[in-house]
Amino acid sequence: MSFILGVVITIFISSFSFFYLNHLEGTQSNSKTRLYDFFENLDLRFNDFKYRFGQSPPKEQKTILVAVDDESIDEVGRWPWSRTHITELSDKLISYGVSSIGYDIIFSEPERENKDADKILSNFVDQHQDKIILGTFSDNLIQTQAYQDYCINEAFLQNGGDKLIKVNPSFVVDDSGDKFEDLDWGNFFTAFFKAVQKSTEESYLTKNKVVTSDGLTEFQKNYLKSLKTKNVFEYCQHWLTPNDQYSDLKKENVLKLYKTLFSKQNAKTEDDVQQILAKIKKESSDHPIPQYGRWTSNTDLIQSKSLYTGSFNTMLDIDGFIRNYPLFYRAGNRLGSSFIPSLALQQYLVSTGYRADVKIDKVGNEKK
Repeated sequence: MSFILGVVITIFISSFSFFYLNHLEGTQSNSKTRLYDFFENLDLRFNDFKYRFGQSPPKEQKTILVAVDDESIDEVGRWPWSRTHITELSDKLISYGVSSIGYDIIFSEPERENKDADKILSNFVDQHQDKIILGTFSDNLIQTQAYQDYCINEAFLQNGGDKLIKVNPSFVVDDSGDKFEDLDWGNFFTAFFKAVQKSTEESYLTKNKVVTSDGLTEFQKNYLKSLKTKNVFEYCQHWLTPNDQYSDLKKENVLKLYKTLFSKQNAKTEDDVQQILAKIKKESSDHPIPQYGRWTSNTDLIQSKSLYTGSFNTMLDIDGFIRNYPLFYRAGNRLGSSFIPSLALQQYLVSTGYRADVKIDKVGNEKK
């Protein structure tokens, strides 16, 4: 009887929430979309009920959430706190015997008020590398052709990814079987990325009516740096498409880059290069793991001292709740340097001493 009552209540609440949210937001979706959303919302609420109904008795709490609440702000002062405070708090946790500390905040810019604060936190991370997991985040979910992963991977590594993700003994991804991974993609794409960055800077300087970047304000310089990174990732989504303005094989310098990249394949002519590119496009496989481009990292001073970094990306369901939390993400396809574990997974591994060996089965990408 209680189960049936729960189902009825769930249906009522789901229906009310659905129509209320649509009325509140003034949604003009068609009937098919509204019906689909209704049943998705209903399914989510029903699953919530099932989890509550079958919930196991609470066990001993082994994970502690240190939250910055209103009382904390009243006592310590406004957020963000100095990194000296963060270090003191973290050091206290270490003294209590915690097995690991994961930060779901990012120290992305140097602290201005206290010039020594970053160094203090950096030293702390260095002293406790085996217990500290720094955080990272990206909302730049990207959809590319399978073969464009090579470009995304190099864009990630050349824009701070080499410092963000290091070879991780506790989190190993077996993504073997890639026929083209051993090519020198790094040097190859560097030339294209420099061309994109140069074009971006020239356009931005012209727009702001200055001759060199010295004529820009600090805010404009920061924006230009961000714009260069953004355009590099966008270029990867155009690589080897009709919108790729940099891969014209009729240009001798471009053809030379491709010949060098495919030297092991003995590419000597434009036709040779075209055949190899066609093979790469056809045989590259779609990847099942969500791919994100630009990731927000910590300052170099702090990030360079860390062994572990975890993502705290979240995915909202249609009703605004979080029920799914991927165990890891990727930013390309290179073994050991492009897969980013979730903060929760990495902290679990560090705390328990376990190692996660992940085997990925790619879906064949047949192209005609």
